[in-house]
Amino acid sequence: MYLVDTNIWLEVLLEQDKKHDAHKFLTDIDPTYLNITDFTIYSIGIILTKLGELDLLERFYKDVIYESGVNIIRLA
Repeated sequence: MYLVDTNIWLEVLLEQDKKHDAHKFLTDIDPTYLNITDFTIYSIGIILTKLGELDLLERFYKDVIYESGVNIIRLA
């Protein structure tokens, strides 16, 4: 199992320098082995909102949170 950090998701979402490496990691691993914390989800939401990327945020929520099978870990 892998806990995927905010920066990995943002590499792909914002098409940064290591987007290909991050995308390969995210697509090579069965999504049921990937975990994301609620804090990471909130962080990505804040960053994309500040950048005015609301469509991208909506796609991220739909693709990753609702359809992919990635596990969400809730922090106490």
